[in-house]
Amino acid sequence: MFTSVRLRLSAGAPAVIQSLRDTGTDVVMDFTQGRSATLTAKDAQAGQQATLYVSAPGIAEFPVPIHFVDPIFVPDYPEVRLVSGASNYTSSVSYHMAAYDGGQIVEFGLTVQAPGLTVGACPRRS
Repeated sequence: MFTSVRLRLSAGAPAVIQSLRDTGTDVVMDFTQGRSATLTAKDAQAGQQATLYVSAPGIAEFPVPIHFVDPIFVPDYPEVRLVSGASNYTSSVSYHMAAYDGGQIVEFGLTVQAPGLTVGACPRRS
């Protein structure tokens, strides 16, 4: 079933689907061997939208909305605390990538896993 999964982008989508074998807007993939697909949007502008259609033998095609956004870095913690008077103390600030979409910060990610074929937004935290 997962040896021929079709990934198709809507007409005019400013992106391509890349796999180890194929690149295009309509590709058929084999997810049984732990392979993955990447959506690349080199010419997209923030605010544009598209749809990724996914289907496989015995599974009806279903849509996954795509929103093209501006990437931003968000600190993992709202503040940093340092030890006063410590001469050898090191502290760090860490960030993760998120999206800025319509005035809101949106945690994002896209995963494709086999054999369960999970495709969708994966929020990191709210």
